[in-house]
Amino acid sequence: MDCSRISVSALGRDVLVGDLYNYYTDNILKSSILVPGECIRIEHKLIPETERYFFFNQPDKFKPSLLGINSHLKESIEQGSVDLNLLWFADFLRVIPSEGDENEALVTVFFRVIRRTETLDQHFFHSKIFDYQLDCGGWATHLVEQVVYGAELICSMRRPVDWRRETKDSAEENIYLVAKAYFDRIIGPKAINTEPPIELEKVSCRILSSLEDVQPTESSFRMSCEFLKDVINFKEDNQPAKLWRPIYIVRRQIPKQIEARILLDRLTDKRLKIERKWHWIMKETHRLAKHPFLNRVPPFERAIRQFIELLEPAESEIMQYDINVIAKKCIQDQVSKDIKTIADCLLLSDMVDWLIQRRSEIDAICLMLKGNHQMGMFDMPEIESRPSSSGEKRARVFVLKVDYISDPLMERIQNLIGNLEPVHKLPVFPVISSGKERLGIISRAFHGFSEEARWCSNEQYSYYQIGLVPVSSPLEDGTIKTIVYPAIEMTPSCLPAAQSSPKESEKDLHEDHHQLLCLPINNHQQHPNSPKKTLTVSNQSDNPYEKVAYFLLKSIMMISPENFDDENNV
Repeated sequence: MDCSRISVSALGRDVLVGDLYNYYTDNILKSSILVPGECIRIEHKLIPETERYFFFNQPDKFKPSLLGINSHLKESIEQGSVDLNLLWFADFLRVIPSEGDENEALVTVFFRVIRRTETLDQHFFHSKIFDYQLDCGGWATHLVEQVVYGAELICSMRRPVDWRRETKDSAEENIYLVAKAYFDRIIGPKAINTEPPIELEKVSCRILSSLEDVQPTESSFRMSCEFLKDVINFKEDNQPAKLWRPIYIVRRQIPKQIEARILLDRLTDKRLKIERKWHWIMKETHRLAKHPFLNRVPPFERAIRQFIELLEPAESEIMQYDINVIAKKCIQDQVSKDIKTIADCLLLSDMVDWLIQRRSEIDAICLMLKGNHQMGMFDMPEIESRPSSSGEKRARVFVLKVDYISDPLMERIQNLIGNLEPVHKLPVFPVISSGKERLGIISRAFHGFSEEARWCSNEQYSYYQIGLVPVSSPLEDGTIKTIVYPAIEMTPSCLPAAQSSPKESEKDLHEDHHQLLCLPINNHQQHPNSPKKTLTVSNQSDNPYEKVAYFLLKSIMMISPENFDDENNV
């Protein structure tokens, strides 16, 4: 026995395939899910199916059973969940004793005529099971899967009892026997037209019908039989007749409603979490893109720009997963790996961590290289192969080591959006994770390098840059390397050392800067009336770097400018 499907009387109420049914109250509810016409299978009865039941000599409490009303429906009617006043057979169920009932024989016959059956397509039901689970919302238990249409009629036959020859019980039995035999001849596949028997000439009939616009009528037995034959033999002319009413329905249980509702609630919370994280990601991305130091670190700039380019297609992929779609696939055990990743917010959490880590690294580089916001950062081969412009004779390069590693997050995002283009590798600066002490040494070394660049900012014969070298390079972080372009002739005595390293003491770093100071200068205060002394530098007219040495000496020796002559008189 299939307990998920139960046939029950429709009670003549308006009901359609796809409606919802509440078992606890026996109420029929309209569903918000539209059932297309092609998803309803219709079967017409070319030869009407008829059922006929007699009721007499029985207590009134058995009347609902005659109509196919089960005990649960009967209870719902008695409790008022189903309004009896709205049912076509209300007068039959109401017991209103009247004078003369004891002197009348009463036999009731119930007719059911089946003309059409409509059934919901099973594939449609299974495809919409999750929607029905949500649509019922806890106030419906079943889905109306099948509706049987036709007509139901109650014909009450009465005649006076002839107490001289019969009792009331025997009179009702005689009516039953004669009427049953007559109905067998005029109704059915082998029906014939014949006159009503003489024994039924004094019988009057009252007919109740489930058909619309058919009011209760009282007539002779002959006229009542003609009406019954017309209903049973009604021709539909190849299209369903609107007059047929639901006779009974097959309701199908909607399983796992609570589970589906709980799942939807959880996914709704997940969706809010996704939206919250995505809002943070977009806000932080725009903020990071405007970081004032970002364009000074090209490796990080490339990584951030790539992340920004992937955001729009990633958002389209992530936000297209409607919670109902995800929940439906969860119910059907068809959740793909991507949907699980998004539903669990793992991808978004990794994107948040990625952005926080990049900002932290950029801030660390910014803090280490503070003091000069104009110095560019390039790969060392790019600096070495830089085409020399007119007048530029050398480059002073502050060395930083960098490594490049694969970026799993970018690969996951690209797999999500279906982009197979290669991704930029992530830059890793070892000095950032080398500890505060080491980071401080490199920062002070760059500060000195920055001071040198500042004093030489107007010098057209050299330029200052930050050079990136791989971790395999013998050069250490903070090394200051001088690149002399081949076409330039320079005075060896005035050239700074080729390279220096912060592994030496800070004193060594200062000495590296002092190598620019090729000759001593006169630092004695002159008398106002004494002849003006000048700063003596060898070959000053031939070597422009001695001018640089002059300014650096002023800065380092902390001597006020008035103690020196104007540089034009040197």
